[in-house]
Amino acid sequence: MRLLYLLPLLLCCSSPDDGPCAPAVECSATAIEYVCLDTALPAAASQGVRDWRTALCDKHRLQMRLHDGASEIPADCRYTVLAALSTYPWVQTPAAGFADVDRGIAWIVVDRVPDGLWRAIMAHEMGHLLGIRQDGAGIMADPLQDVCITRENVAGVP
Repeated sequence: MRLLYLLPLLLCCSSPDDGPCAPAVECSATAIEYVCLDTALPAAASQGVRDWRTALCDKHRLQMRLHDGASEIPADCRYTVLAALSTYPWVQTPAAGFADVDRGIAWIVVDRVPDGLWRAIMAHEMGHLLGIRQDGAGIMADPLQDVCITRENVAGVP
């Protein structure tokens, strides 16, 4: 009986290795879209990208690459996530992350990310890069309340 209560949680928040895009399973999306992550971001942040890779295997084939945020962004990076500090003069928001969807770049303000929320913040900003608005459900809720990528989130990705 307890398993029935856990089943929705497992379906909603399954890890990438348990989902439909496990390494042994081929996704129907064929073109690889590179997500370049700043090496200044902690490893925990990459889990948010892995969650999207699992959820979107029929629409997008996301592949992560590390990128030194100080150098020029490689041309084949479809999406880029960079680290920023709240003391940078161009950081004009009180949020822990923000995105320039037109350029395909998101920034995580590393000194504003609470412990334990790296995965959620990264998944939220990746949702913006993928074309989802702030007023969504699940990982795109405002304020951020949930680390689950919902069916509604996936349906909102072009």
